[in-house]
Amino acid sequence: FNSAEKGIKMLNTITNLSSPTKNTLFSPSAAMLHNQDSSLLLLNPEEKNSVFMMDLERGKIVQEYKTGHYTCSGLLPEYKHAQRSPVQTFLCFNSNGLFAVDPRLPKFQIVENRAFQYQRNPAIKCAATTEDGHIVAGTKKGEIRFFSKLSLRERSSNSNSIDNQPKAKNTLPGYGEAILHVDVTSDGKWVLLTCKEYLLVVNALVTEQGRICSAFVAPCSKELMRPIKLALKQKDAQKVGEINFSGAKFNYDGPETTICTSTGPWLISWRLDHVLNKQTHKYSIHTYDKPVLAEDFSNDTDQKMVVVLPDKVGLTNRTKKV
Repeated sequence: FNSAEKGIKMLNTITNLSSPTKNTLFSPSAAMLHNQDSSLLLLNPEEKNSVFMMDLERGKIVQEYKTGHYTCSGLLPEYKHAQRSPVQTFLCFNSNGLFAVDPRLPKFQIVENRAFQYQRNPAIKCAATTEDGHIVAGTKKGEIRFFSKLSLRERSSNSNSIDNQPKAKNTLPGYGEAILHVDVTSDGKWVLLTCKEYLLVVNALVTEQGRICSAFVAPCSKELMRPIKLALKQKDAQKVGEINFSGAKFNYDGPETTICTSTGPWLISWRLDHVLNKQTHKYSIHTYDKPVLAEDFSNDTDQKMVVVLPDKVGLTNRTKKV
């Protein structure tokens, strides 16, 4: 699809995705644009030790990147928006750690000295990178972990020893529910986390005793990093019934000003300035007659959203305020 001023235009349809090794069809468990948006990285849930690369011009999977004994359950760019650059390397994560992948390496494409796996499984569920390459991860236990970009710096071949395993600069306990999705502003100041029935916004760049402290670089006061909780008002929650928020996102291509998510047929958005002023009850709703399957901001504005419904894809304005 291509988004234009008048709406969404379908350019092509790719069907029958198949593994080049097993020659079997699969539905990707994760996907990420790569290499100046010329290719698409895909994960096959049946082949967890590989990442597949689709050439978007050809509409065909043309490469398999093998990760050896490391399984991959999620994909990350080296830094936020790296997909738009010619950067070849990218990151993978699983419940037990993170590692880098370099497609140019022979045999196995995992970068062994840019990988770590914990002795005790932290149950990592999702992760995101800042523009500087710092990493924030959410866990099934509800923890929020902040890692410096140096966590995946090149280390000795003994990188998986306990002494060499990087520690999170900060770990917040959250509210106990699993973190399902995480996003972060380009500058690393605000972190947005999605739980099933609510969102959390965390300040990762706090002023402490007269100094600025980044949660990705040094230990910070957990009190100053206390999350702001976003939830539907009771009257709206009763209308929705079961709440199951999609992965919330900030807008991009400019200063992050808006947060958007969905549940059922409801597209919901908050203005970031309202959230930071603790006006969490102020949000906008656009209601559809069918469930929203996916949503994202249009490239050039935070006012228009690309919305995927069961039978169509459309461009809509964020409208009705409640």
